[in-house]
Amino acid sequence: AVVSTQSTGAVCALAELLCVPHTIPTFREGLPLAFAFPALYLLTVLFVHRQSGVWAYPILGALSPAGLAVFCGACVAGYVTLYWCSIHLGRVVRGTLKRE
Repeated sequence: AVVSTQSTGAVCALAELLCVPHTIPTFREGLPLAFAFPALYLLTVLFVHRQSGVWAYPILGALSPAGLAVFCGACVAGYVTLYWCSIHLGRVVRGTLKRE
């Protein structure tokens, strides 16, 4: 039987989820990762463009260098905002949100 690479990843992720105890990181612990993930992804996109001359997303080719910097900064800021919202929503769901 042929097993798709995507299916294999899902099975491994499920096995890891069931076998390894997980804890929810504090906001301070998770924030560097929330910055690092989109920044590394955008650096990868920029590296691919530098090596091949082809943009992974054609809209990036239409931006000036300043516009590209603003776009990348906005992407990272948006990702961090979504991270913060997920932390807040998780506290609401778990009932650990402190009311002032």
